[in-house]
Amino acid sequence: MGPLRRRLTNRFVRRAAVESIAWQTAYTRVQAATLDANDLAVYTRLERRRRRRPNVAGYFLPTPIGNILRAAERRPADKYGLDVIVVWPHLWLILPEDARVELRAAGSSLNASVAAAIWGVLFCVFAAFTWLAIPIGLGVAAVAVGVATPGRAEAFGDLVEAAFDLHRTAVYRQLRWPLPATPKDEHLSGRQLTAYLRRGSDNDTPTFT
Repeated sequence: MGPLRRRLTNRFVRRAAVESIAWQTAYTRVQAATLDANDLAVYTRLERRRRRRPNVAGYFLPTPIGNILRAAERRPADKYGLDVIVVWPHLWLILPEDARVELRAAGSSLNASVAAAIWGVLFCVFAAFTWLAIPIGLGVAAVAVGVATPGRAEAFGDLVEAAFDLHRTAVYRQLRWPLPATPKDEHLSGRQLTAYLRRGSDNDTPTFT
């Protein structure tokens, strides 16, 4: 599947490069306050597409749903230097219960839409009994993959990002790690904290608080 994966991934990379130029033009018009209603619609559409994919081409995946989830996974690293894969289990344990309830609900909704796509494809085996099984099964799978799953993946990704936005400092406090004083300091501190959780450390800095 490697060649197909690379081909599909490169298609998304090329599309993102083209849209990036269009987004920059639209963004300039927004900042200059020279846009009309059509310009605003174009900018809004491009901004949403930009949010649904990673910022760096090397992180692109071959499917839209994969890129939505990868983009959400990368945003805390881009903003705070915190690697989601490493930090998330620690953050999850100290999230307020209401936040965990919302995340569980969003995750279950995403899983249900993926399951619907799988069952839609599997339903086609009943074509041996009626030909209607094929259009019904493929129709269900197409709606699940093309409509339901992307929206639910985006909602789940937004909640994960919001959890980092609101509660990341709790991880610092629980680990007795000094809180960063500025956004610039936070990005460096986030990378250091991620490395500490991944591998540990025998350095004499920073001093625990």
